Amino acid sequence: MDVVDLVDRVDFGELDFFDGKLKTQLRFNRTIINNNQGITVMTYLNTILSFLFVAFLVTGCGSPKDASKSNFKRVLNDYYANHCIIVDAGVSRFPVVKQTDGLAAYGIEKLNALADAGMLTVRDTVVEKMVSFGRATKNFPAKVFDISEKGKKFYAENSIVGFGTYQKGFCAGTLKVDEVTSFTEPNNFSGFTVSNVNVKSSPKKVHNWVKDEGISEAFPRIAQKIKVSRAETHPLILMDKGWMHYHDFQIQQ
Repeated sequence: MDVVDLVDRVDFGELDFFDGKLKTQLRFNRTIINNNQGITVMTYLNTILSFLFVAFLVTGCGSPKDASKSNFKRVLNDYYANHCIIVDAGVSRFPVVKQTDGLAAYGIEKLNALADAGMLTVRDTVVEKMVSFGRATKNFPAKVFDISEKGKKFYAENSIVGFGTYQKGFCAGTLKVDEVTSFTEPNNFSGFTVSNVNVKSSPKKVHNWVKDEGISEAFPRIAQKIKVSRAETHPLILMDKGWMHYHDFQIQQ
């Protein structure tokens, strides 16, 4: 088959998104072939394939503002990288004094587990309380828990767990997006464009301390979270430079 005949059979219909630039270039190459009969059919086919590959790359590069699974996966992986799976000790600040018996000892098993895992230091003490309707005092055995030097490396104070709410605790690890399963059509919410994105996520990095058996027993939900994949829904908001997690948007306000 003559090379020029082969070129004439090329369908340029799918290449019109270049506004004729790619088409013009290919036709220019055909002129070269007319003047250089030594060029083989295979060489010219390679030329065509090269231009088609460039076309594929150009059309595949979308804007970060596009509502697409690839954009949402990137944004959520960035979000996961900066927001830990939090092990909540159940207290708002350290050091904390906990009685070792009675109703006042509620939650001490979580603190003991964190101490055994090296996140907290612990020492014995006593607390004096009023008894007999305030007519006398009594000492009760207690423990003082504080963040250890090791625990300071994992303690986080700014991880968001809900709309505008914060949680203090120890970082167990991070998640990653396995798949963006679906997302809602972007719509207006209080003057912003928002999409709810549904994903399947799984643990990406789990710190060794959280694998302690005592942690699994005291924090069963955390034990599940670091072992299995799960479905989650995240609200994303469109900003000037692209999509952002709604929780991160709230931090900036």
